[in-house]
Amino acid sequence: MTHCFKAVTRTNEKRSALRELRNEGRIPCVILDKGSSTMIHIDSKEFTKWVRDGLSNKLGLSIDGAGSVSVEVKAIQRHPVTNEILHVDLLPADGVAAIA
Repeated sequence: MTHCFKAVTRTNEKRSALRELRNEGRIPCVILDKGSSTMIHIDSKEFTKWVRDGLSNKLGLSIDGAGSVSVEVKAIQRHPVTNEILHVDLLPADGVAAIA
């Protein structure tokens, strides 16, 4: 784990809410776990810089100020024209169900 991002949980799944998040400089993400998922959002500039540096596919998340959780990037969805990151799918690292 090379970098720890500050993440905030999100509850609204509407398209308009996701558009507002992106306009505020946040990237909507989902942590996929066995039978459940946790919706979060992270800082766009910080994550884009991390992706551009290409150091690893593992990262840490501090969700709502709690302790750090290790996750792996499963998929990054990008806009077809602007190449802007639209959404990120994450998996718990080491197969551990770390999200409550």
